[in-house]
This record gives sequence, C-alpha cells and structure tokens, in this order.
Amino acid sequence: MDLEFLVRATGAVPKGEYADWIEKGRRKQAASSESKSKWQAVLPSGTVFQFIGICNSPSGSRQWWGPDGGPLEAAPYFNSESFLRKRDGQNAFEIAWRLELPPGATSSATTCSLEGCTGSGYRQLRDRYGYPLSATRAEGYAFEKSREKTTLRLRFAIGGQPEERITLENLSLVPGKDFGARLEVEK
Repeated sequence: MDLEFLVRATGAVPKGEYADWIEKGRRKQAASSESKSKWQAVLPSGTVFQFIGICNSPSGSRQWWGPDGGPLEAAPYFNSESFLRKRDGQNAFEIAWRLELPPGATSSATTCSLEGCTGSGYRQLRDRYGYPLSATRAEGYAFEKSREKTTLRLRFAIGGQPEERITLENLSLVPGKDFGARLEVEK
C-alpha cells in the first residue's frame, strides 16, 4: 500500500498546491533515506566518495558491515534477489558506495575492480519506499569461499576533468573481522 499524507500546521493545504507539496516531501524523504558513512573522502574535484557497506547477497534482512567488518546500524537498501548467480565454492556479496558530485557536475564515468572477484552483476537500487537511489551504487560480486578480504579500486572522470582514483585496501568479506581497512585517494 502506498499512502502519502499532507499536513499543514495552519489551515488546509490549498488544492492547487497538492502536487508541489507531495513532490517536495518525496525529495526530502529520498535525501534522508540514503545513510551517511564514516568511510569517506573528498577528492580534488570536490567529489565526495562514501563507502556505504557490504553484505551477503541477497541482502534482504541480513546484517550489513563496513570495510573493517564492524556492523552497520541500518541497511542502505533492501534487496531480496541476488545480483548474480554464484557457483559452488563461491560467496556472493553486495558492495555499496556513493559518489556525490560537486555542484554543476552532470556526469561521471566509473570503473570498479575488486581483487580476486570471479564475477559481478548490477541492478537499479530502490529505497524502502520504492524510489530509485540515484547517488548510491551497489553491485553484486562473487569470490571464492576461502577469500576473506579484497581491495576495491574505483576510477572515475567527471566531465572533462582528469581521472580520479580511490583505493580501499583490506576490505573485509567476513563480518566482525578487521583486516586493517584503509581508504586512499590517489592524486
């Protein structure tokens, strides 16, 4: 069931303003549904990178954790279907991050690689209300079951600016286990 209510402190909402008020509320809700991360860096272009978390796939109602293996307070989104097919001897994970572009930037080309990854898959994410999460990106990745950590490397370019790179070393594939995760911006 999808319900939306308009409430005004003084008097009724004028009928001609319903659509504007509903849209304003949706924008505020979308912004508040994307959680913040302590694993973040500001790049020379002004772009903000945030590592959101990692979880077994499909994440559904499972516990998410940070790159240091520590549990997240809340799941960044809900996903009940696997991003990819895993084979015997593999574990599948959902890894989520966010790029907040600087004012005026309109696009970015992103390349992602994970050390030891044996397969990947992608799908559009939605928040708990069904709205697309535009800034958050998540993909499914498969690794051999024996693998406990990986290194995430992102390369991206915004408009005609030089390519920027981020490396997250020792990203834990095991909840509760810290391998000394380290976030580095390559300049």
